[in-house]
Amino acid sequence: MAPVELLTPTSWSEAALLLQESPETSAVLAGGTDLMSRTFMGKVSPAPRRLVSLRAIPSMGTIWRADDGSLHLHARTTLAQIAADPAVRETYPALHEACTRIGSPQIRARATLVGNVCSASPAADGAVAALCFGGTAEVVDDHSAFDVPLVSFFTGPRTTCLKPGQIVRALRFPPPSPRSGSAFRRVGTRRAMDCAAVILAASVALDAAGRIESAEIALGSVAPTPIRVTEAETRLLGQAPLPAGFAEAARIASATCDPISDIRASAEYRRQVVRGVLPLVLQQAAERAMAAERQGS
Repeated sequence: MAPVELLTPTSWSEAALLLQESPETSAVLAGGTDLMSRTFMGKVSPAPRRLVSLRAIPSMGTIWRADDGSLHLHARTTLAQIAADPAVRETYPALHEACTRIGSPQIRARATLVGNVCSASPAADGAVAALCFGGTAEVVDDHSAFDVPLVSFFTGPRTTCLKPGQIVRALRFPPPSPRSGSAFRRVGTRRAMDCAAVILAASVALDAAGRIESAEIALGSVAPTPIRVTEAETRLLGQAPLPAGFAEAARIASATCDPISDIRASAEYRRQVVRGVLPLVLQQAAERAMAAERQGS
């Protein structure tokens, strides 16, 4: 690799200004696990010549709850920190499960969830899990801060809606319903240290009568970006959480996918995985929602 200049701004506005000075050859450095490995393998073009590190920027903390109960994850919050947090494990289990399955313990100790989301890989486990909670990205530039819903964040393979000089400061997730549950699953040839052939995540909330009040379904490795499957979600609303309804939602989701065939799996295999595995993910999410209701009663 050619020599790289490392910059350590002490504020978000300074970091944004540094990125704007040379947008085509500058990159944000948080954990660096994806950026550095892809750069070393020649998969980043042009290769970054300036790295803008976030390590010197003060923060409220790595994981914190706002007064409204929403969960905030800082740009430097590592996957290992999220996986070890009891509140995340209890209230956002799909997010917890995704963060325990990415890479190796060494990678999780360095890699960040914000970095996983900003990588915009169609096979980003953390991005898929984050999509099923109605999350937003808190974006900053040199003079302002604003929110971008994650459903609008991804614009193509490895591309996002971020403009030069914009940085994701944190991810925010609204507090889940008291009668909600979620689940995550990845399907591939190995349990870890690979890109999954299919990634599935779902969140289900029940109303007082035990019917599905809301549902979020997210998939990865089946389209150019991580996706939400809104048509399948709508099909579940008002239904009892039963296998027949979950199977129908999975059929709709499978038809919605736009997978490719590559070294990891064929397009048809990916569709079959969605049809066969998504009902199990939805069932687990619903069971967790019913368990949460019993604990709250």
